[in-house]
Amino acid sequence: NGGGINISNNSTVSIISATIKNNTSNNGGGIYVSNNSIVNITNSLIQGNTADVNGGGVEIFDYSSAIIINTNIISNSASTAGGVDISNHSVAKFDSTLILSNTVDTNGGGINISNHSIAEVDSARIQLNTASINGGGINISNHSTASINKTSIQSNGASNGGGIDISDNSTTHLNYTTIQSNNAGYGGGMKVVNNSTVNMNNTVIQSNIVT
Repeated sequence: NGGGINISNNSTVSIISATIKNNTSNNGGGIYVSNNSIVNITNSLIQGNTADVNGGGVEIFDYSSAIIINTNIISNSASTAGGVDISNHSVAKFDSTLILSNTVDTNGGGINISNHSIAEVDSARIQLNTASINGGGINISNHSTASINKTSIQSNGASNGGGIDISDNSTTHLNYTTIQSNNAGYGGGMKVVNNSTVNMNNTVIQSNIVT
């Protein structure tokens, strides 16, 4: 795991002004963070990485955490979570980050948040990501929580929830966010199912398409 960098077992790494590109692994094509570890990524590029299973760009797993600031996560691919995977009680914060043109065979084209995990997304652009099943831009599932603020979720695609898919007792807060021009078979902009909750404040949902 961790084609570019593997961070595990209570470790902490800071990454500043780095390029992590064209790496391949089972999980975490670019960066793999696990077992109560921490990564801080600033002013960096994570591009063209591939994971056979989870987290094409970055995998944050098993009680780990990440802060990702002013970073471009572009054209990564995986089975689940093309850009960033946050799973198994993990936490991530995104600030002024571009998540663009990532692809997956299953769920979470741009970001996947699952299994009791938490994410805060501030002033981000999540665009042109695709998922074959759920959540072209963002997938939030299995008792997970996301707070999405001042963010553009645009031109993403999936079978379910082109912009965002929220399922299985998950909660999402949308503040001053635009969900626009996304497409899906069900829920062009957003799909909410299975005892999940969405709270929206000053949010625009427009020009999304069901195909």
